[in-house]
Formats: sequence, C-alpha cells, structure tokens
Amino acid sequence: MYQIMKIRLLTLTVIAATTLFAACEDYGDITPDHNPNASTTGMGNGTNNGTGQNPVPGNNDTGDNGTDNNNGTGNTYPGGSQQQGPSSVIASVKDFIAGKYPGARIVEIDVERNSIEVDIIDGYVSRDVVFSQAGQWIYTETDLRRGDLPQAVLGTLAAQYGGWYIDDVNLIETPSGSHYLLELESGHRETRLKIDASGRIL
Repeated sequence: MYQIMKIRLLTLTVIAATTLFAACEDYGDITPDHNPNASTTGMGNGTNNGTGQNPVPGNNDTGDNGTDNNNGTGNTYPGGSQQQGPSSVIASVKDFIAGKYPGARIVEIDVERNSIEVDIIDGYVSRDVVFSQAGQWIYTETDLRRGDLPQAVLGTLAAQYGGWYIDDVNLIETPSGSHYLLELESGHRETRLKIDASGRIL
C-alpha cells in the first residue's frame, strides 16, 4: 500500500512539472518587442526620438551647419573677417587702410565696445590702426626702432637726454598730426617723452 502511494505521488510531481514547463514555453519571451525607432521618455525631462541625441534646453547650436549664435562684443577675427558689425563699416575701414597704407596686410580686426582695432603689417613694421564704431579713423600706433627716428629728434635727445637709453619708440599718427612717443631709461629712472619730427618736445 505504501509503495502504491509513493508511485502515485511521484507520478503527480512529474505531471505538474511537465505542465509548468509547457506553460512557460507557450508564453515565450515576456519582454516587449525592440523597436529602434520607438520614442521613449525617461524619468527626467529629456526625450529620445530615436536619433540617439537628447534635446538640450537653451542650446541654440543648429548642429547641421555649425552656426553658433554669438552676439557678444569684443571679438577678434583673424585675417580681417567681417563677422561683427555692419559690413559697410568694415568695408570702409579696409578702404581707409588700403589708401593710407598701400600694400599693408591686415592681420586681424578686433571689435571692442567703443572702437575697432586693426592690426596690420606694413612692410617691416607693425601698426595698430584704431577706428570708432562708425568707422572713423582715430589714430595709428606704429612700433619703430631707434634708427627710424629723424635726425632732428636724435639731436634733441643727445642734447637734453644724453645719458638716457631709448627703450621704446612709437609713432603716433592722428587726423590732427603726428608725434613720437618715446620711453627713456636712466638707471632706475624712467620717463615718457612726446616729441615731433622737428625735434620739438611736446
């Protein structure tokens, strides 16, 4: 009697296990079908539209043509590019430089809040040409060497600053005239001197 009950219990166990296994096969994979183009929304604010990129709020980058909306000031444009300000102003600036310094090469245009500064190479000298925002020429500063000074200037320096060393020489040109701006040193002393081409100290 005990053996018969044991056999029946074992048979019921096998039947139950077989039924459970068959049920699992009927259900198959319970995960949802994968759709690479399906839109999914996470717990945050980002939404993925299947492109692999989430939109970033406040970002004005187009991503397609590389355009960057930057309307700030004080930008530098190598080679004199016209990326800031009215093109007519930049064109007038270039025309002025071409007329006043023929053959000069524009290195960069630096647009500040109150001025437009243009760095140029004119022959062997470097010039900083400064304009107003309206394109009006204000002044030009040119780096020079001691040997570029007129004899009249050198004569004045020899007579009045014989023991001084010429540390820096700049030519300042303005619509009203021009002069030289010199930095002189003597021991621990330094001074700045404005002098015109005739040797007259200003």
